[in-house]
Amino acid sequence: MKSTMPIDGKEKASRQKKRHPNWDPIHGKNAPPGTKPVISPDMPRPASKDDKLEPAPRETSSTFDLLSGGSCTIRGMMGSDEQMLSDPALMREGRIIDALLAAFIVDLDGSDNVTEKDVAHLFTVDRIWILIKQYQLSGPKIGNLPPGDGIEIVTRCTSKTCREKNESITSIERDLISTLRPFPENGDEVGASYDPEKREFTKQLSTGREITWGYSRGINERNSQGVQNPSMLDMLALRLRKIDGKPGAHAGMLQKFQRWELAEMRKLYEQTRAGVDTRITIFCKRCPQVYDVLLEAQMAFFFPGAR
Repeated sequence: MKSTMPIDGKEKASRQKKRHPNWDPIHGKNAPPGTKPVISPDMPRPASKDDKLEPAPRETSSTFDLLSGGSCTIRGMMGSDEQMLSDPALMREGRIIDALLAAFIVDLDGSDNVTEKDVAHLFTVDRIWILIKQYQLSGPKIGNLPPGDGIEIVTRCTSKTCREKNESITSIERDLISTLRPFPENGDEVGASYDPEKREFTKQLSTGREITWGYSRGINERNSQGVQNPSMLDMLALRLRKIDGKPGAHAGMLQKFQRWELAEMRKLYEQTRAGVDTRITIFCKRCPQVYDVLLEAQMAFFFPGAR
């Protein structure tokens, strides 16, 4: 038998805190069991599992600063641009990247008529920076990473006795842009004279031999594409400009260098490195092998989703 004793204020407040989940806020009473509570029009609507979040619209263009100075505006890549990457004529002539950049760059430091010649004279670090910005603009959503940030890297273990297929996801923001280094403002760090206009350094090696080095450009990349299986000397020659004041330095000249001179050069190159370090370290899931791959050499960087 329910009590008919009057309810004091404290007990009433206590009971209000323990309201039934079907409490009707409008009529001040419990709704019949099995019914949904009545919601006032002034109350916020509770979230429902049926609610669908509409994805934010993707940008179709991007404007940013080049690492060497100046600005660049690009549009997002399309199917016609991917088709260009498979053009046999461009492949034979070593013009694929030049043609691709010229196609989607809509403004380069104030010029809206960008040609292959223009992009061929850009520094390699700027060209890679533009390609990274392009992926961020038009790349897909991979895993839990934001759209345009994740890249699926699929490689084979470099151990001849393993050759395991390794799959991993690399974040552009976390793993690559975090390595960004600006161009040096002078040559003080390496004790070299510096030409800021050409971005070139000049220094005597311990043997007294003088070298001048700078940064590779697109035109250097194109010339090196004709070299089958480039050696370490070929890679050193990409940034070499002069030896003892004489221009036209090439890998053949480096064959006469002492080994410790080459080691000095590599150290100087690393100390004056600029741009993003595109090396991605892979840990084999089957054996202890650890190896590096280059972002720009990965199919997924140019053809997202391809295997």
